[in-house]
Amino acid sequence: MLEPNYARLRYVTENFKSLQGLTWVVLGSEFLLLKIEDVVGELLPSWLLLLAEGVILAALMYVPKYYQTRFGSVEPRTPSNKHAVLFLLVLLALGWFGHPLGRYLDSAIPQASSQIHLMISDPDHRANLLPVFFWTVMLCVRLSRRSRFASPLDVAFDLACLLSWTFALVFYPLRHPDITKLTSWKVLNAGWFGISLILSGLYDHLALIALLPRRVGERDDE
Repeated sequence: MLEPNYARLRYVTENFKSLQGLTWVVLGSEFLLLKIEDVVGELLPSWLLLLAEGVILAALMYVPKYYQTRFGSVEPRTPSNKHAVLFLLVLLALGWFGHPLGRYLDSAIPQASSQIHLMISDPDHRANLLPVFFWTVMLCVRLSRRSRFASPLDVAFDLACLLSWTFALVFYPLRHPDITKLTSWKVLNAGWFGISLILSGLYDHLALIALLPRRVGERDDE
């Protein structure tokens, strides 16, 4: 049986890359900026957009160095024979079935989307269902990967995000169609993926800080 501190450290090292949430914050900021440019780009000065792009690029280069300096580094695992065989099988499957599967999905996904919108009385497609699907998958992944070191807030966080996006981009525009004309709602609707990455990244970063053992100097300051 592993000691609690050692077992927790092992959990952190095994998930160190996925817990580096600031990387996702930067990527989410880039996605959000691109959507803001599409929606209200003409209302923003070009120098401001270029400045934002420069800040995001600088942050993307700085974040890995920050994690290495602040938390150290973890040697990546050597892929096992099982993983190599699985990767090869996936490549072969994509080569054999990728094209017919792609054609089927190109026709099936729009039809399924239209049916869902008709079921929720939204023939005009005002509601955005993508955030609901995204956070449902995130919640399922979180539940499947839970360990005894996972915070009880993990599931609550994903569930809160799922309910918030469902209300903001599905129920509310169906009840109040005029909201879809507001610029703020257009930015929220277009930039939901970037905002989701930012929120998820911040949460993972805080989880990493909470899981890592505290330094001696930090304990003495209390």
